[in-house]
This record gives sequence, C-alpha cells and structure tokens, in this order.
Amino acid sequence: MVVQQSTAAVLDQSTAAVLDGSPYVAFGHGTMTAGLVHLVAPKAKILPLKAFSSDGTAYLSNIIAALYYAQQHGANVVNMSFDLSVPSSALRTQFRG
Repeated sequence: MVVQQSTAAVLDQSTAAVLDGSPYVAFGHGTMTAGLVHLVAPKAKILPLKAFSSDGTAYLSNIIAALYYAQQHGANVVNMSFDLSVPSSALRTQFRG
C-alpha cells in the first residue's frame, strides 16, 4: 500500500479530534478505519458492525455476537481493537487468527 499526499491527511492524529464531543462521537475509530479501507481498496465490501457503546465499553457477549454475525455473513477479514482484563476461552477457541 502506498499512502499518497492526497490521502495522508486522513492519517493525521489531529483529525481524530472531530469525533471528540461531536454528534459523531458514537462512531469512533472504526468508521475512520473503514474510510481508510475504502481509500486503498475501493471495491472491498465493508460489513459495518457495532459491538461497543459510544463510551467505548462492551460486553464480551456483544463482541462474540458481532464476530459470529460477520462470520455467518461471509466476512473474510475482521478488524477490531480492544483489550480484555480476563482471557476469553470463547474468543480463543472460536476465532483463531
């Protein structure tokens, strides 16, 4: 992948501030990531799923449900960023990378 000057501004951390305290706060960095995917792979099909609340928290069951939904609807790649305080056997056994 080559980042061109016309798209480099999307990667600037200062642009993330548009999400802070705005009506778009519930969309988070997943929406920005989807935008980047579209820039580099405009023909890619994106299946937007929401497993996290607008405050960035989620129940593990919501994350697993979103992963199952993606899997059942033909997703080849899933991108999620999160950390768990306790390991999850459901994630480890069902969704190996």
